[in-house]
Amino acid sequence: MTKILILNPEDWRRFVEAQNSKLRKSFKPFEIEAKTVGDMVSRKQQSYIFGAIYPRLKEALIDAGYRIQNLTENQFDYFMREMFYSDIVVTSKGEKKIPRRLCFDKAHRDEVSKYIDDLLHFASQIGCYIPSQFIY
Repeated sequence: MTKILILNPEDWRRFVEAQNSKLRKSFKPFEIEAKTVGDMVSRKQQSYIFGAIYPRLKEALIDAGYRIQNLTENQFDYFMREMFYSDIVVTSKGEKKIPRRLCFDKAHRDEVSKYIDDLLHFASQIGCYIPSQFIY
């Protein structure tokens, strides 16, 4: 980069004009589209699922005899969504159960709330205590 000596406001004005002129030649207009995001999965729901429900549920399932000790967090998430949060898809080989995603732009808050309720109900059936989401 070349050094520029600016001694007065007129030099500064000429420098700014020269830079703006260079920018105008290479600048390509662009458009920004903003969409209102509403009713999507909240960070609180995700933190409750991954921070409170999954760890306690995994521990309870291991105690109940399930061999899931070596599952990573993502694999356990897939395992649980396969049980409680999936869609039935018809393929050439018949119907197949495919877990839905819990990402922010795909799932809706009310669906994830039902998924949380299903997880809590399942946990209570196997004798697993999970604290309320309102303390998280």
